[in-house]
Amino acid sequence: MDAESGIRPVAGAVEHFPLGGRSAKPVSVLILLLCMSAGCGRDKASSPSPDVSSDSRRVATPLRQAADAQSEARPAFAFTDISKSSGVQFRYFGAPSEEQYMTEQNGGGVVIADFDRDGVCDFYLSNGIHFKKSGTESDHIGAYYHGMGELQFRGRAHAAHVIGSGAGMGGAAGDFDNDGFPDLYQAYYGASQMWRNMGDGTFDEVTAESGVADDLWSASAAFADLNADGLLDLFVATYVNWLPTDPPCNDPEHPLVRRTCSPNDRKAQPDRLFINQGDGRFVERGAQLGVADPDEGKGLAVQILDLTGDGRLDIFVANDTTANRLFVANESGNFDEIGMRAGVAVSSDGIRGASMGVDASDYNRDGNYDLVVTNFRHQVKDLYAGLGSGSFVAANAEAGLDLHTRRFLSFGVVFQDLDLDGWADLFIANGHIWDLTSLGEQFEYQMEPSLLRNVDGKTFVDAGKGAGDYFKSKWLGRAAAYGDLDNDGDVDLVIQHVGSDAVVLRNDTEAKARGRRLRFVGVSSTRDPLGCRVEATTGDRMHLLHVPSGGSFQASHDPRVIVPVSAGSNLTAISLVWPDGTREEWDVTGNDADEVVCVEGTGKRIGR
Repeated sequence: MDAESGIRPVAGAVEHFPLGGRSAKPVSVLILLLCMSAGCGRDKASSPSPDVSSDSRRVATPLRQAADAQSEARPAFAFTDISKSSGVQFRYFGAPSEEQYMTEQNGGGVVIADFDRDGVCDFYLSNGIHFKKSGTESDHIGAYYHGMGELQFRGRAHAAHVIGSGAGMGGAAGDFDNDGFPDLYQAYYGASQMWRNMGDGTFDEVTAESGVADDLWSASAAFADLNADGLLDLFVATYVNWLPTDPPCNDPEHPLVRRTCSPNDRKAQPDRLFINQGDGRFVERGAQLGVADPDEGKGLAVQILDLTGDGRLDIFVANDTTANRLFVANESGNFDEIGMRAGVAVSSDGIRGASMGVDASDYNRDGNYDLVVTNFRHQVKDLYAGLGSGSFVAANAEAGLDLHTRRFLSFGVVFQDLDLDGWADLFIANGHIWDLTSLGEQFEYQMEPSLLRNVDGKTFVDAGKGAGDYFKSKWLGRAAAYGDLDNDGDVDLVIQHVGSDAVVLRNDTEAKARGRRLRFVGVSSTRDPLGCRVEATTGDRMHLLHVPSGGSFQASHDPRVIVPVSAGSNLTAISLVWPDGTREEWDVTGNDADEVVCVEGTGKRIGR
């Protein structure tokens, strides 16, 4: 299927029209029911409050909740490793090696998007190098997998002209030229790349002409329209100064053991903010806009969404051994750093964590975004509960995260409703960066992943046991991305590892509700409203969601948003806050499509 370059409901028919950039060929396609405006007329004040059911009130303590969850007759989750059967076989090249290159500790990234707009997710896996040894051509380049449906994928990196090599890290997908096809940015140590999607199954490498060429250590990236001009900008979290000629370090407590050096011994690099000029070019303005943070950076992950509730997109950066940063947009178009004041700069024990990943959700259904941040082994994994207006309070101990995750060194994190019961659960990819197993059994290297079930927004319980063979094994887990790979209404996972193959996990969990996908299409706004606030009403409950921009570690996710609709309930209203702060609402009463497409201008626009 060719790209749909625009969608407009006209007297029961669907008409296609270009949104700018290269013109897409008009084609006849089956479009699932559009969100048509029907005078829904809800404003924020009259939206239904988050549901507090009798089930959620009956649980008095975390201990009672844990006991209830552990007594369930069947496993809470079920995931099946379908990597080989789906045609995916890929291993990040060059790591781990005897040289202990610092780049090896990160592993590769995952980018999930429907690049050819055929309704099926595709994904890209970045690859690595060894600085002294050359691999084969297939070893070096990243893997671009085309989704063919029925959970079958075909490697097409050469055919699609997505050919890049280097010490690959994370990446991001976003339609920066508003032509209907997501483009691809790949972060590297030293030489990141931009590929423009040509809309015919191929990409054109446009790094130099787009102005995003850089020689820093780029770790994670995210597209979002940060200045509300209808164009996607690009934020890149950069790490530390390091050269391949730098020797590894001796462990301070075990001088005979050599390992990769700590970021404490390295100078931070300034994060980058590339502003889209609208002609295929970007201009870097991180320092000018207040997000460069040259002294206290060491960024590994980024999440972009409106954390203050003022209609502007904000930027959270997870930093390794330095304070996390929360850059909030102000009225002048610049950003103010408020991480310490907001309560997200350090962990609940006052430590500046070795933060690796971040993801956002409304885990307790109070109408505010919450953040989870992964950290080093024996450090707490932060759960910052949102209080509104950009303020947070630590909730990791109360919610049980300390009990279940403190012994792990954690990277990628997915904060999604995995069983469609209305509560956001947690998947965390774990694995150490140093192999100290020669010193004793107490030193873990490979680690099992964490799978935590959210019990009524009060506590998280360990639900990995019985969830599938993947959770019985130990890994060096790194990037983790999510998307509905089989279009069945729930979240599947793609995970990168160090020293073992990437894994595709199909979600076979018994769903507690029907998952309905929401897809948003901008017309006068940016085509992809990444990072934007989403509210969906089912019955008397409002679900607070968002179109993902960044999140996890070195990952980019399927931009479709999944809403659980329980039996006896219906999806009746959807709203999105566009990057300029105005909100559009669609009345979808009677729309029973599995995927609901909400096109800008077909709903009711009601302002900030």
